[in-house]
Amino acid sequence: MNLAARIFCCAALFAFGSVSPLKAQQYPSKPVRIFVGFSAGGPVDVLARALAQGFSTSTGQSFVVENRAGANTVIAAETVARSAPDGYTLLVTAEFTMTVNPSAYASLSYDPLKDFSPVSLLAAANFAIASNAAKVSATGLRELIAHARANPGKLSYGAASTLTQLVVEQLKSDQRVDLVHVPYKGAAQVVPALLAGDIDLAIGPAGAYAPLARAGKARILVITGPRRDPLIPDAPTLREAGLPNLETLSWIGLFAPAGTPRPVVAKLNAEAAKALAEPQLHARIVKVGFAPVASPPERLAAQIKSDIARWAPLVKAAGIKFN
Repeated sequence: MNLAARIFCCAALFAFGSVSPLKAQQYPSKPVRIFVGFSAGGPVDVLARALAQGFSTSTGQSFVVENRAGANTVIAAETVARSAPDGYTLLVTAEFTMTVNPSAYASLSYDPLKDFSPVSLLAAANFAIASNAAKVSATGLRELIAHARANPGKLSYGAASTLTQLVVEQLKSDQRVDLVHVPYKGAAQVVPALLAGDIDLAIGPAGAYAPLARAGKARILVITGPRRDPLIPDAPTLREAGLPNLETLSWIGLFAPAGTPRPVVAKLNAEAAKALAEPQLHARIVKVGFAPVASPPERLAAQIKSDIARWAPLVKAAGIKFN
């Protein structure tokens, strides 16, 4: 089972190592700050605020979200990486902070493997590859690949993020097809471009394309996770298309600075699992297109290492560079 499948299946708390019950019980004894490298209102921010509320209710201590948007989440990540490793400064962020930024920046102010203590995965979501049905006759991914091979460089795709671009770049490399990338700043620009016929294909969060598919405005060719998405149950997975090696999930994780005491990490891990199991928090996460996922710290650490190795050569090949 690959790591994407493991993330999707992992939804329970895992015990790890020996911890000091006394130290874990004493934490937290003062307010805790949770930094988010995105503006308010997006999925990561919504999840962080829901988590903070759950933590506050459970522990009786205040957990406060602070948004430090900008520089592809580098500002927020650096702030936490440079903070005291005592559990009172945390980071909730999306996968690319830890897995794409290290390859896209010539010089990065933090090391994802050395400067953080992974606490837990929090949520995961599928991407969807959609087509403008009026322009693209293919009804499935395999048919699309055959069409692209017969018409190299004639099909264009829009991607709302670097990670979604990399998913298609890996597909292009694996299947030896030539698709032209058209960059956009976000799904708010990609979706109208697809519907207007400015691009032939688009990739983005499955939740953004589910309403279009139900309305018959776009065709979902495939979703990138290991299981069908409940928002688009008729859309096949990459595994069903015969490409399980390309499976990808967007994920969100919780981190503390490196060197945070193990009992504190254990307490946070337990609190995260408890919060993610709450029906109200669960509903808030699902509403923004993610599925709640809890994991042991070791699983999150392994995911980061695997993703860095996966994306680094594709970042270089695609010439992706952040300043």
